[in-house]
Amino acid sequence: MTKRQFKVNIWVSLSLGAGAMIAVALMKFGYISDDLFVQFTLGAFAAHLLFRVIAPYVFTKGDAIGTPEMQENFRKHPLGPFFLIEDEQDLDDHGKHVGVGIMCGHVNTNERPLRYISRGPEDEWDFMCGETDHDTQASVDSAIVICPNCAMNGLNLPQQVKHLKAGHAAEFDPKSNLWTVTKMSDEDIDLYYGD
Repeated sequence: MTKRQFKVNIWVSLSLGAGAMIAVALMKFGYISDDLFVQFTLGAFAAHLLFRVIAPYVFTKGDAIGTPEMQENFRKHPLGPFFLIEDEQDLDDHGKHVGVGIMCGHVNTNERPLRYISRGPEDEWDFMCGETDHDTQASVDSAIVICPNCAMNGLNLPQQVKHLKAGHAAEFDPKSNLWTVTKMSDEDIDLYYGD
């Protein structure tokens, strides 16, 4: 669900809770004689609060609940979209292109795998092979400008890479099969993203 949908769910839970309290009060004062109706409203409130507010909050914010790998596996589970709160722009169907990214020609043409991703201070993204031989005309010509969200879709990346903070980079180590996120130095930011 998106953050907007999560906020709507909070309001729905509050409304159901208010309705349940009103039903209890009406039953207490004799306006409602059917206690089944009161039980139903209380049950609806409790179920909605648990499954549409508390559980999504815990699963989304609960990095301490398990390892990043467990979190990533849950995100891929069919129930993941039901329980996880996502930024709207991170969804597969994000509806619009946000930000700008450059993908090196080696990755674009599948000559080399993606091994380096960085995010500049003004939301500029680089998707690179991790090598330094990008100064040939062929390499420049095969590089493309892309939407970062479109680039992320279809890539099996851990969440800490998909949600890189500005001024950070992620590098893939094929030996350990893991991505490492680091803060870029001021010199690197000036070198790659300076005017």
